[in-house]
Amino acid sequence: SAVSELRSPGNALCIHQGGARPGNNWLWVYCTSFGELQALSHLIPRYLSDRGYGLLLLSNHPHYVESYLQKFPDAAFASCDGQHPCVQTLARAFPIAELWIGEVPCMLGDAPCRFPYSYLHAAKKAGARVSVINGWLYGERPVARLDLLEQRMLGRAYVNAIDLCFAQTDGVAQTLLGAGMSEDRLHVTGSLKFDQMAPAHGAPPKSGSWWEALKSKSRAPDGGPTIVAGCVT
Repeated sequence: SAVSELRSPGNALCIHQGGARPGNNWLWVYCTSFGELQALSHLIPRYLSDRGYGLLLLSNHPHYVESYLQKFPDAAFASCDGQHPCVQTLARAFPIAELWIGEVPCMLGDAPCRFPYSYLHAAKKAGARVSVINGWLYGERPVARLDLLEQRMLGRAYVNAIDLCFAQTDGVAQTLLGAGMSEDRLHVTGSLKFDQMAPAHGAPPKSGSWWEALKSKSRAPDGGPTIVAGCVT
């Protein structure tokens, strides 16, 4: 938490109440971008219905407020750079029962986004369970000296503070084990993003004919075919 205080203020704390109602227990869900939130979109409502928590959505990008609250109209949204006073304000307004980290980061300094360690610190102080859902590793190095300092000082403590980690692959799991996570807290589940794939619209292309159609209708200036690759859906 102290490392966060050394950073420039950056994004000030923003809170949007959305359609959330006041409650005593809240599930905090951190998703750096909409893709991570979409992967959890079926899991979150089922989990909330069993426990009756309020839902606080967290992101390090305040501009996601509209899309996040459109996806979960009854949630609240908050964003900040992780300074201790900001997180304490959130903890008073939304008493934390559980913290979910959506996909990344499983380890400090591993991903392009920076997860505020103070979120995790607040959760452990409140006695809340911390879970990584759909865990993934990018294998990136810290982009700033302060991030490297945070990784060296708090990296192992971060891994040990995660109570449950649901990893996408055996490779991710092995790396986390090597970083100090205990085996009993680690489970390999595959990628939840593939659970969100919708079936293709219309009849599938017939074998062979789709390639001829592509070559005849879509030509680049050099005469070669133009191939467009999108996401997994």
